[in-house]
Amino acid sequence: MDLTIKVDAKENNRFLLAGLIIKILYDFEVITMLPATYLGGMSHGLDFNHNKVIASYLIFLFVSEYTFVKLKERNDINSMLVTALYYLYFLPINSAYYINNTSTLFLILTTIFWIIFVLLMLSEFRFNNKELGKVNYELSKKNDKMLILFCLFISLSCIVYAYKFNGFNVSFNFSELYQIRQEYAGTSSIFESIIFNFGGSLMISITMLYSIMHKKIALTVVSIIAQIATFTIAGEKSQFMIMFVVIVICVISALGLINRINKLMPIGIILLMIMPLIDHYIFKRDIIFYIFIRRLFYIPSWMMAIYYDYFSSHKLLMWTQDVFLVDRLGIGRYDTSVLNIINRTYFHGLMPSPNAGMFAEAYMHWGILGVFLYPIVMAVILNWLFKYVKCYSRELQVFVALDVSLSMISIPVTSGIFCVTYLLFIPFTMILLRLEGTDNNELNVFT
Repeated sequence: MDLTIKVDAKENNRFLLAGLIIKILYDFEVITMLPATYLGGMSHGLDFNHNKVIASYLIFLFVSEYTFVKLKERNDINSMLVTALYYLYFLPINSAYYINNTSTLFLILTTIFWIIFVLLMLSEFRFNNKELGKVNYELSKKNDKMLILFCLFISLSCIVYAYKFNGFNVSFNFSELYQIRQEYAGTSSIFESIIFNFGGSLMISITMLYSIMHKKIALTVVSIIAQIATFTIAGEKSQFMIMFVVIVICVISALGLINRINKLMPIGIILLMIMPLIDHYIFKRDIIFYIFIRRLFYIPSWMMAIYYDYFSSHKLLMWTQDVFLVDRLGIGRYDTSVLNIINRTYFHGLMPSPNAGMFAEAYMHWGILGVFLYPIVMAVILNWLFKYVKCYSRELQVFVALDVSLSMISIPVTSGIFCVTYLLFIPFTMILLRLEGTDNNELNVFT
């Protein structure tokens, strides 16, 4: 469902001003609050170069104007994703030029990558633009019951899997989380991987969103327990962050503002950037900065700079490995995964999963060519997925757009994790459409 909006010059300037405020706050917090050391006393990668600030800000302002011009006539799931990635990807990776003292070529390539990605995602041209159906706000009793059973099955499966894996042992010690993640890596079967990724990383959150909006208390409780269970399996902090996203969407929906999500996003990001300042200067701690700003903004952009640094002087992957199903062919150019390579080279084996997405994925496979190729690959995959997501309610579309954007900054879209997590949603939707059995393919669930 596409809802067009009109944005005048003043509103466009407000978006630009908001982006500039967020960037200034982000830069200040990273420079003043980022811990001096990381794992095992290693550096956090901070190497501030004040000589690069002006050039970076000029490019930021120019590309921000371009992005907002492209966004101004759109209010669909594509624009939600681009808006979120503007703050999560483009803003911090632009700052990496002077915060991490990256090369000028890095700044140019990451900027070109973003411009092409925005052009393809917001162009009037559509990949797979056939409309599958319209959202119907009357819930089908047949699919309601089936949906509850499926969501209950997924949630209980994650709980059982967590209990089988580690006895449902919950730990919030950050040093232990990396050990938990390392112990989990490579241990799951195909079925367990589907349960953990498609179930734990996507469907449980959708179950939570659905159950809260429809006031299904028992299912809400089960989904929350299941979300905690998935956290215990691999220690992914995003499992808790996504619950926060679900709650925010429910509140925005209850206030009748769900169709204004693109306008609310910069306000929300500014508030998020102010919270660490309050935490730091009033409460004398940096917990909020460490959990949100460092984890969601700084670490992904720093990892992209690290991937660029490594693959600028080593052989590229060229889709021979670290791609969904390709790993099974045994044709990789390296004898180990890219995660192990980056871990050994930059983190002395202390970080089991130094994930990176977006530009890092493009560059590690095809170098400079990837900057032009990968926006096309991403646009095709995302538009294929979004074609089916548009069958659902506005709230679920917002959730998927935000969830996918959070994944894209850290997970390659061609990886097994991303494909299992999100592309399985396509056959799931196709089954529901077939069971719905309407002539116009209207989908009456998750509304």
